[in-house]
Amino acid sequence: MQRIFRDEGLPSQLAFLPLVESSFNVHARSGAGAVGMWQFIPETGKKFMRIDDKVDERRDPMASTRAAARLLKQNYRILGSWPLAITAYNHGTEGIFRGIESVGSRDLVQLIRRYQAPTFGFASKNFYAEFLAVVEIATQPEKHFPFLRLHPPVALHEVEIKKAAAVAALLKPAAISTGDFFQWNPALQAGTNVIPAGYRVNLPAEKIRPFLAAHARVAGRPVNSPVHGPRKPISNNAGAKSGVGADRGAAKERGSSRTKEQVVQDLVARQAVDLAAR
Repeated sequence: MQRIFRDEGLPSQLAFLPLVESSFNVHARSGAGAVGMWQFIPETGKKFMRIDDKVDERRDPMASTRAAARLLKQNYRILGSWPLAITAYNHGTEGIFRGIESVGSRDLVQLIRRYQAPTFGFASKNFYAEFLAVVEIATQPEKHFPFLRLHPPVALHEVEIKKAAAVAALLKPAAISTGDFFQWNPALQAGTNVIPAGYRVNLPAEKIRPFLAAHARVAGRPVNSPVHGPRKPISNNAGAKSGVGADRGAAKERGSSRTKEQVVQDLVARQAVDLAAR
């Protein structure tokens, strides 16, 4: 995930943002229809990913991360600063521009202190501060959780399927269980019987050759599908927040505005994360 952001010329720390959005839960779904660990609503997601009755790439960790990188890059290009660009991931660029116009400032702290709007609530006001806190914890886990023991990652590779093929015809010869296959490929809709052409199947290294051999027999062509680099799936831990592009915290309003302002101002002033544009 961090490599995706580096390849886009963006700060790699942005890869920690799903911890704020969904706790890296690829199956997270909000009441507003936001799906996946990056919590894209359908309208926004379709600008960057495939979302149809067969595939919903919002649930795919790598596809959705590539989409989030493009959206965040777009936000930064439009708004000119990372505090605003990251807040806009939650509140939307149009909402941020309304706030800028209302208070006459592009300073996030000023927006938090002075911008009053029903949709600019707890979640949007605290989104950037939560991101900074997540970066602090994720980059220094031994400091904050000295006894934490991480599960070893399971590396998966993306294999592009050029021709549609029945799931059953590919899994049995490759000795892959249905449960494992759909766990590795959460973007496929439940009950999918056919892998659509163009879909990138996620497989562990030892299953690639038998899977491609089975596909070659089905497709009637040599085993030469392109294989993309290894990837690490994200654990499915916690519940969702809500949809990208709208304030998802109206129901979470709590705490005094003065406390929020002080927290954000302090974090912005002391942040150790280099979020300068590259």
